[in-house]
Amino acid sequence: HLDDGDPRLLAMLAYVAPIERGRTIIDRLSRLASDGGGDAQAAGLLGTAAMVVGAFDLGAGFLGAASAGLRAQGRLGHLARLLTLQAWAAVYLADWKVAMPAAEEASQLAAETREPLWAASAQVVKAMLAALRGEPEAANAQAATAEQAAAPLGAKFLLAIAQLARGQAALGVGRHGDAYQHLR
Repeated sequence: HLDDGDPRLLAMLAYVAPIERGRTIIDRLSRLASDGGGDAQAAGLLGTAAMVVGAFDLGAGFLGAASAGLRAQGRLGHLARLLTLQAWAAVYLADWKVAMPAAEEASQLAAETREPLWAASAQVVKAMLAALRGEPEAANAQAATAEQAAAPLGAKFLLAIAQLARGQAALGVGRHGDAYQHLR
């Protein structure tokens, strides 16, 4: 039996019914945020749940705590995943001081631990960051690198996000027609 505050239950609910149960999940996450989410594994699950339901502020806190815990434990494979999610949360919150370092470290760790999905994910975050900084060439190059890694993995969601980064980059420099094509 799982109690209402069990991180496993909240993560499962977030993935299974993010819209239907989103408010309940956010309420429970808010109550748990004061203690940092517990150990690294619990904080990671809570951070993931927060990201799925769009509670990026809560996700950032849990994922930061989880990343610190995993780093201290030397769990580098899991750390790459959570750093990528932490970078995404930071992008949504416009926290540039966290976003780029987390994406860079995630990219490096994912390569070192041979985690191609998380390496591609970190690359997509870096593409979006370049787009938001007004660097379309860098954004397109990062997106292309991410696409090359994501396509053989069948990671269509990463391909879609790479297109989003391309569209954002085009919008940022006033190429509205190109942005439309990327985003369509």
